[in-house]
Amino acid sequence: MADGEEAATAYTIGWEPQPGPQTALLACPVFEVFFGGARGGGKTDGMLGEWASHADLHAKNAVGLMVRRERVQLLETIERSRQIYGPIGARYNDQDKMWRWPNGARLRFAYLERDADADAFRGTATRGCMSRSWARSRAPHWF
Repeated sequence: MADGEEAATAYTIGWEPQPGPQTALLACPVFEVFFGGARGGGKTDGMLGEWASHADLHAKNAVGLMVRRERVQLLETIERSRQIYGPIGARYNDQDKMWRWPNGARLRFAYLERDADADAFRGTATRGCMSRSWARSRAPHWF
């Protein structure tokens, strides 16, 4: 390598926001965001991508929870998260349903079929709760 020349570093981009709502979500300075729209509009990807950005920025202080109403919905979200988070170095623990980043950030997945299921998460230290589709059902009392 000649003087002043930099070595090329190969890396994989796990996710990139779509122009429009996903880009606006990442740029939004507001802590709590209601991000809605039709099925297939990129809400799940937007939330997963936003979490990757948050994890990078806040390291071990980034502790999150992503919930779904049903287990089937949760499994699809976990599969998508594998495509996004795996290439950027995060490791998934299937038993805990939790991603851990090398910098200490953590994101847990859970499904809450009944309001009572939320009791297990009371008092946990999380940055926030990411959810979807609560508007089509009654909103849980804890949300």
